Amino acid sequence: MKVRIGVVALLAGLMMVTGCSKKEEVAAPAPAPVVEPAAAPVAEVAAAPGEEVYQKACAACHAEGVAGAPKTGDIEGWKARIEKGPEALVQAAIAGVGTMPAKGGMAELTDEEVAAAVNLMIEQSK
Repeated sequence: MKVRIGVVALLAGLMMVTGCSKKEEVAAPAPAPVVEPAAAPVAEVAAAPGEEVYQKACAACHAEGVAGAPKTGDIEGWKARIEKGPEALVQAAIAGVGTMPAKGGMAELTDEEVAAAVNLMIEQSK
């Protein structure tokens, strides 16, 4: 019995020293404020997908003309291709042509992403 009373007294003393009490209520911390990211300018949003896909899937060959790929920005190299129309170039890029695999070897790309990259190369090669 002496041991139990001693333990209870010890716990009560610790609670008093540390400030613990059943009567005290601790307020929950206030939630952190929600900060919304700033919206990107419309021009950046529209241009980004084509550039991103170009860098990821096209630049490896089209930046240097690897395996006969027309170099981006080479007006003469793109002239005959551009004359066929953007739709034909997009379809060739989606399906693959010559040594270029379908979608530049990145099957996970959507047709719209491929079209954005092709249109970027066309604009830079006029």
